[in-house]
This record gives sequence, structure tokens and C-alpha cells, in this order.
Amino acid sequence: MTSIKFSPGQPLTPAVFHILLALVDGDKHGYAIMKDVETQTAGRLKLGPGTLYGTIKRLLAAGLIVEVAERPDPALDDERRRYYRLTALGRQSAQLESQRLRQAVKAAPGSVENHYHLGVVEKATGNEQLAKWHLEAAVTLAKKAQEDKQTLPASALEAA
Repeated sequence: MTSIKFSPGQPLTPAVFHILLALVDGDKHGYAIMKDVETQTAGRLKLGPGTLYGTIKRLLAAGLIVEVAERPDPALDDERRRYYRLTALGRQSAQLESQRLRQAVKAAPGSVENHYHLGVVEKATGNEQLAKWHLEAAVTLAKKAQEDKQTLPASALEAA
């Protein structure tokens, strides 16, 4: 397989970033990665098989992940599954992308999306307290926005 040139610190696509985040906690097979990404993003990013396995192929070629031979207990596993592991370069890339996103979001604070993304980034980097705060702020802002929409006159809602 031809290697893909990759430079640590270059911006990552959402699919690449979330696949790397899914592997931070340990080895996973493709379907588990797909479900983890969906959970991480609260359903906002759903990877189909084509996107998932195409991205995995590029990550393997770039050296950000590796396929591993170790498998869980065979009685609990399907032998057709392939398991993937984050490499040191993959971990570094995920951390650099987390920092880049954190800086970008901090530059424009206050929106639901910004707090949500900061919450995801903080959770991925292990800062549970800050993650919880940002995710709670996102929920509060979303509820407030919904209440504000409901209290607007119908003509204002149509214009929006």
C-alpha cells in the first residue's frame, strides 16, 4: 500500500478526528468505531461503511492507526472483524487537532455549537470537569434559544 504524506498539526477532517478519538480508549473494530463516533457526536456525525473504511484505509496508509492481530476472547468475537489501534503519530495528531479546535472555539465563544464542540474536545483529552461544564452550557443555551423561539410572535418565526 502506498503511504500517504501526513504532517502532524495539519487540520483533520471530522471523520478522521472522530475515528482517532474513538481509538484513544483502546483497540476497536470498525462497527465499534462507527458507533463510538455516533455517540461522541450525539448523532451529528454518522459514518457509513464506505466513509468509515475509506478513512480507515487512509489512516493506515498515513501511519496514524495500525491493524492489530490481538483479539478479544474468541467466544465473544467474530473472527471476521479487524481491530485497529492508535499509533503515537495518531495520538499526537488527535491531541494537536483538539488544541486547534479548542483555540478556534475560544475565539468565538458563546454559541451552542462552540460549547458542544469544546465539550467533546475536553472529554476526548480527559478533562471531564471542563467537558461537563461546556456540555451543560450547550444544553442551557439550546434550551434558552428554544424558549426564545417559542416566545416570538409568529411573524418573527416565519422571518427566521
